[in-house]
Amino acid sequence: MKTLQSILLLCLLIALALTQVQTSIQPNLFQRKVDPGTILFLFQNKIFKSLNTKLQEWQNSFEEDFTQESNVYDAFEVFESSDPLYEAILTSWIGKFGTTYPPYVARAIYYYQRAWDARGHKWASETTEDQFQEMRRFFTLALEDIKSALSINPKLDICYDKMINIGMAIGDDVLKKNALSIALKYNPYGYKVRATFLYSLTPRWGGSYQEMEEFVEESERYVLTNPELKTLRGQIFADKAHVCSSEEDYGRAVQLYTEAIKHRKSANYYADRGDCYYNLDYYKQALDDYETALKIKPNTPNFLRKKSNALYCLKKFSEAQDALEKAAKLDPNSKWIKKGKEFLESDGAKVYNHSSKGIEYFRAQRYQDAITEFTEALLLQGDSPDHYYNRALCYHKLGRYEEALKDYKEVIIRRRDDLNTYKAIVWIEYHLGKYDDALTTSSTIIKLDPNEGEAYYNRALIYIAKGRENDAYTDARRACDLGCQQACPLAERLR
Repeated sequence: MKTLQSILLLCLLIALALTQVQTSIQPNLFQRKVDPGTILFLFQNKIFKSLNTKLQEWQNSFEEDFTQESNVYDAFEVFESSDPLYEAILTSWIGKFGTTYPPYVARAIYYYQRAWDARGHKWASETTEDQFQEMRRFFTLALEDIKSALSINPKLDICYDKMINIGMAIGDDVLKKNALSIALKYNPYGYKVRATFLYSLTPRWGGSYQEMEEFVEESERYVLTNPELKTLRGQIFADKAHVCSSEEDYGRAVQLYTEAIKHRKSANYYADRGDCYYNLDYYKQALDDYETALKIKPNTPNFLRKKSNALYCLKKFSEAQDALEKAAKLDPNSKWIKKGKEFLESDGAKVYNHSSKGIEYFRAQRYQDAITEFTEALLLQGDSPDHYYNRALCYHKLGRYEEALKDYKEVIIRRRDDLNTYKAIVWIEYHLGKYDDALTTSSTIIKLDPNEGEAYYNRALIYIAKGRENDAYTDARRACDLGCQQACPLAERLR
């Protein structure tokens, strides 16, 4: 009995211990404490001492508590830039703090990014040998800096992560596997290096989903100590989603990314699902996903750029501009962000903004505000018949017929066969008592479409106003024959 009590007590203590491990780990999952903007400010202003201190603090926290690993990656991610000016600053940093590891890690990450920029992102068959050589040169520089950093601190998970990535890129399985092995020796419970290695097992990198499944199962042996490893399985769904997205099967990709998110609330999964929604023209859902990604990883330039695109499509122009400005400050050399800024600052974007606002005001019956917006659009794009037509409708609604008539005629100059505009002109000319003009315009409509019954009916009314009842009868009879029901009683009265 005493033995049984001892066993039960031992089980209780183990259960409590496991509960403490899990509760101490779970609150830290997916939390981001690093402000990339601060890291970037210190770097660009060459405040190396403070920068070193911050980066070492993140690494020290990670070495004491493996659940803090994401902070290290988030902090060093700032240096994933193709800005050629970075190299001189990084080298200066190494010159002053060459006995510490942070500047070597930062420059290695910078060279890693430069390698991919040198290669480009097209298929191998579309990439030149010069591009591959330049890629390999930068990878060699990155590996040299990684070696220097690890000689100072061999526990730098982020260095092993980049080695796995480089091994994958150049097809060096030995480099890849050795990096994983050493990383797990220092940190057997690490998530990041396992996730990167798992990515290298995807079919498009020469692996298979079966290999991915086996690696996930092996990693899940440590899940009691690090529950985050349970989320690795989401990467399999995410890769399948990526394949569907590349084949433009966005609906299926959304389903698969949703499955991936059930396993891991990854900022990238949300952003990638947002891209699928965006391509499906579901801009509100896309915006929701981009904002969730930014909550997980604040101040990520690429996420801000995507958010800006969704906001623009939702006609939230000032918010779109703000998001892109923020992205540009964080990554001023991103070609995609530059293109976005160029578009938002272009006359074409400004025209679209004014036109969209004008349409919104028109629908809200704020006709004067709509006129202001369409006028601004015309100042930028004065040859657009649509802006003239929309402004004419506003004048028409306000009873400002002469101004409406002037704009309708501008439409006709640019679209000579626009029947709706001709009809609007006839209505105004008739109500302003310009019967001769109305007669000419209605005859033009009939010439453009001889089977337009309403045009004959309108011309009949004009003939009546001019006292030409015989002609009015002929047109009313013709309109009735063409199916214009309101012309039939008029024809009977005139007979």
